[in-house]
Amino acid sequence: AESVASPNEWYSRQARQLIQQRATAGQDLTKAALKLMNTYQLTSSTPTALRAMWTLNAIGSADEDWLLEQTNDEREHIRTWAIKLLIDQGPLSTKTQKRFIEMAAKDKAGLVQLHLAGALQKLPLKDRWPLANALVSQDTFAKDAVFPLMVWYGINPAVTEHRNEALKLVAQCKLPKVRQFIARRLAGEVEKE
Repeated sequence: AESVASPNEWYSRQARQLIQQRATAGQDLTKAALKLMNTYQLTSSTPTALRAMWTLNAIGSADEDWLLEQTNDEREHIRTWAIKLLIDQGPLSTKTQKRFIEMAAKDKAGLVQLHLAGALQKLPLKDRWPLANALVSQDTFAKDAVFPLMVWYGINPAVTEHRNEALKLVAQCKLPKVRQFIARRLAGEVEKE
């Protein structure tokens, strides 16, 4: 577990792979998990913290509650990876959805916002609107080339099925591209009728 923190990426990668293989084989990795958690908590190096986080996740020692705590970390990359790992764990719980909505409304980091927008696609259509509303409540990334599109890709399948929610979102949306895409989609549906 100590080699995970090695500044040499090759050694670190080999150590992570070996630990993951041992976890897959069913070996007891309680001591390794404790050492990794200690490394994670004590390091000031973001790459080392991420390596420990990835390894803890790979051996099943990064549960939802722990990952949710990491979404409060001051480092953007730690918050982003906590989001990614929560998404990878399967259907998003109500607790995780609530935290994502809070982050979407307040977090100013671009990577965090982008990955929260990516989380929209993991939600059932009817559950996408609270997160989408929080994501479009800021204009910080309105002119970004990717962020508005990620929000759009997340809500696009839900727009015609949930017209009222889409109209509510348009009314408070601070992303002009998203407003435009919703209007076009709804207008296209009206023309078909």
